[in-house]
Amino acid sequence: MAPEQPNPISDASPGLDHDLLRHSHDSFLAALTSMAGIPALIAQLEHAREMAARALAKFDDEMLPHHAVEEQVLFPAMIRSARTEPEREQVRLLTQQLTAEHRNVEQLWASVAPGLRALAQGPPAELNAALFARLVRDYSRHVMCEDSQLLPLARMLLRRAPARNALKEHAKQFTGPGASSVVGR
Repeated sequence: MAPEQPNPISDASPGLDHDLLRHSHDSFLAALTSMAGIPALIAQLEHAREMAARALAKFDDEMLPHHAVEEQVLFPAMIRSARTEPEREQVRLLTQQLTAEHRNVEQLWASVAPGLRALAQGPPAELNAALFARLVRDYSRHVMCEDSQLLPLARMLLRRAPARNALKEHAKQFTGPGASSVVGR
């Protein structure tokens, strides 16, 4: 059996609880391991701030004008361009649904935007994760509905020259990126 190695801690301080000391060191090591991830989290936070700022710029500047052009220009032009009653009813039902969806996502945005604004401006902010997820889900569904149902129907109905010219003329009163994204100026 090899002779026992001297232990500077026990030799210097008999009665010291070595297990407690070892446990304390283990907890420091665990804390250090956790802290090692902080720089990556800070980078993620900075990325989240940038994403929040971009989302605010997009939705604050473009969402309401975009919805206004759809509701006040595109939807009425589509209804006027429908030639048959079933066509008009299809357009009416779809535009009523989309208008209700506009109000829904606008309300969700109003609830989520303050948290995004706080995040974009600096210190960590609280975001209502459930509302945030609902906004993302509902607006994604809305956009997919417009892309798959409204736009093909609008293309068909508005190919008719009088409707296309009236739409462009009426849309001139709206400005901003949200408006131009609807009428394609």
